[in-house]
Amino acid sequence: MTEPIPLSIGAAYIRVSTDDQLDISPESQLDEIQRYAKAHDILIPEEYIFMERTGRSGKRADNRPEFQRMMEDI
Repeated sequence: MTEPIPLSIGAAYIRVSTDDQLDISPESQLDEIQRYAKAHDILIPEEYIFMERTGRSGKRADNRPEFQRMMEDI
């Protein structure tokens, strides 16, 4: 009998720069992250999904509250 492969715990941080970037919507980003995680035996608990609800610039981390929350949890 082979031993089960342990799952790794991961987190997902999702944002878009502007609200009109529909081709890379937050939902499509999350879908892609979850596909990757599943393929690599990574579990992403619901509480470790950090999604900005409005468009945010990537230049500065201090204006991204979900990023800050994720970093605090780490």
